[in-house]
Amino acid sequence: MSKNPRVIRWSAKPWHFLCLVMLLCIAPAHARRIALVVGNAAYAESLLKNPVNDARAMQAKLQRLDFEVTQVENLKREDIGRTVNSFASKIRPGDDVVVFYAGHGVQVKGGNYLPAVDAKIQSEEDVPLNSLNLSNLLDRLDEAKAGVKILLLDACRNNPYARGFRSGTRGLARIQDAPSGTLMHFATRPGSVAADGSGDNGLYTTELLRSIEEPGVPIELMLKRVSAAVEKASKGQQEPWVEGSLKGDFYFKMAPAVQVASVAPVPAGVSEVAAHAPRVDPTPNAPVAMAAASAPSTVFAGKKMTLIVPFVAGGPVDSTAKTLAPMLSRALGATVVVSNVPGEWGATGTKKLMSSTPDGLTLMVNSGYFISTSQMNSSASYQTRSDVDALGLLSESPLLVVSRPGRSGTQAQTYASAGSGTLSHLCGERELRAMNPRVLHVPYKGGSEPAVADLIAGRVDIMCDTSNALMSHVRSGKLQVLGITKSSPLPQLNGMPVINASVSGETTAWVGLFAPKGMSADTLDRLSQALKKVSEDGAYVRQMAQQGRMVVKDERQTPAGFRRFIDSEWNKWAAAKLN
Repeated sequence: MSKNPRVIRWSAKPWHFLCLVMLLCIAPAHARRIALVVGNAAYAESLLKNPVNDARAMQAKLQRLDFEVTQVENLKREDIGRTVNSFASKIRPGDDVVVFYAGHGVQVKGGNYLPAVDAKIQSEEDVPLNSLNLSNLLDRLDEAKAGVKILLLDACRNNPYARGFRSGTRGLARIQDAPSGTLMHFATRPGSVAADGSGDNGLYTTELLRSIEEPGVPIELMLKRVSAAVEKASKGQQEPWVEGSLKGDFYFKMAPAVQVASVAPVPAGVSEVAAHAPRVDPTPNAPVAMAAASAPSTVFAGKKMTLIVPFVAGGPVDSTAKTLAPMLSRALGATVVVSNVPGEWGATGTKKLMSSTPDGLTLMVNSGYFISTSQMNSSASYQTRSDVDALGLLSESPLLVVSRPGRSGTQAQTYASAGSGTLSHLCGERELRAMNPRVLHVPYKGGSEPAVADLIAGRVDIMCDTSNALMSHVRSGKLQVLGITKSSPLPQLNGMPVINASVSGETTAWVGLFAPKGMSADTLDRLSQALKKVSEDGAYVRQMAQQGRMVVKDERQTPAGFRRFIDSEWNKWAAAKLN
């Protein structure tokens, strides 16, 4: 580097200063990123090999990702309160906060505790006095008004104090009362234990370190990839668990910003249209510049586009939107953000779309649930087919029909679903009733997990749901696949038989893009062309495949084709008589 840096002289004009002031005023204030990293290994009762290594590696990784890190090794009882108070005092309202912990973790009466290395625990009553209470830690983060609260816990090793416990429980318990805007990732499922690892790091931490720096991946998708990698490496013995959700988007590492070409000032006496029009070679038969054809549409360049997701963060619609957003940004030259607007089974987000200006800058990503809820709710304030415009089908994936090993579909007397009107219910009414018309529907509350748990336990006989909800249990041998609802090129579904081929119309988990009514044909066409361009991007196709989704590349990708598809779906589910 030169010892005499060149001085750049700037001849300031009044409007230069005005522009500088405006830029400073509109520049977004970025949240600070701070982290607490704890590794407990030197336990008197049960020495662990890797937690300190885990904490050091995580500290280095987070610091590279611009986090201010407080790192603690072998936390003692006398230091618990001081450590939590000191860290909480650093948090400013709106900060992004990450807590990583590696070491022993125990549950007592539904509460989760992280024991100090010098803990003296003879019975369950001793645990709170010798441990960091996880709920108290989360409350402190919430009281400090942290904007994003993320908890990463490699803390489910075997309980070294279990001999003095009455309950005999293992691992950690679910945290169902965490403050709003908290996302937690456990190294394994509630009540299960995690491996300390045979290498320098625990199995969970190894996969977390491998994925955390991948640019442009929303945290929900990143954690799904970590979970899948851990499960595969452990041959199904260790299944990480996600609890809670964030209110907005979070990336450990953002994708490179989309660069929009700068526009030169318009010379005096020249119209803006003429100044920015493409230059034409005056010579006959001049070749057309290919760069102009592939450049992002100037209609959207430099503008902010919002993708409404009418559900909480973390689900399949949300992950699809967050995978689409950076690709659409590159195709249009716009800044594309995802906005989660949950409520009223998707109606709140839909109403927000309907009230927006039809200029192409506000769109909605939604699923087949959009149709079923409209059909089942006669008092809905909108009509799926007439109050919004269908822009294009983004992706679809077949559903799996599963049972306990050794059971057949024709023997099934009951089928489980994640609730009335959900995709598993829709599939049950079409696909499972085709196997046995008298099969009884058993709806569950709280998503697919409780339904799957009862299926494994033998309380219900059969279920139809997405591969994301079921494949981990298939790989572990707890469930068997009877068939899938549509042939698929996805590797994880390769070779599986298609069930009920005679049933008219396929049952798939699809996600599409919708626009407010009244959008101009030109804007609709520009967006449709951008979607086509995104669908041909190999990286996008691979990311969607990792989520178990096939990118749609047929006529349903167009507005007209998607409208016809919506009509067929409406008629299909109307015939199913879901009410």
